[in-house]
Amino acid sequence: MKIKKAIHGFYPAIATIVIMLTSGCSVMSSQQAKPIEKATIVQPIQPVPNLESTTQNTVKTSQQEQITFCRQALESLQKVNPSRARKLNSDFNALVNAASQYNSVRGQVGDTTRQAIDSMYHFKSIKLCADIDKELMDSLVVRGENSIR
Repeated sequence: MKIKKAIHGFYPAIATIVIMLTSGCSVMSSQQAKPIEKATIVQPIQPVPNLESTTQNTVKTSQQEQITFCRQALESLQKVNPSRARKLNSDFNALVNAASQYNSVRGQVGDTTRQAIDSMYHFKSIKLCADIDKELMDSLVVRGENSIR
């Protein structure tokens, strides 16, 4: 849907370019034309792949990688700081469960609602994973500093 909206936004730009090019042709025709020394070979336009499905697949892969990274960070945190890992694991599971519940009704909500809620879950997952990563780093630093003393 976003791609279609973006494509519609290109039509005025294309129209402007066409007008500029055609007006340039009338100026050129009034001037003396120079002979063309070399013929230019024009390549045929290749069909554009379905950008929407390509983008969706890329996003899905990126989100899967993020979830995998998040889970690995949680597993590492469990070894370094089990009490914080339990809390963050609980938050992680709650977010996954809420997102799963939303996903079951996602197709039944309007575009505006879908975009807003998708963005909210995207933000929350990025934020939680950043919090997990930060907690892991802080715990490793504390552990390292304590071992030096």
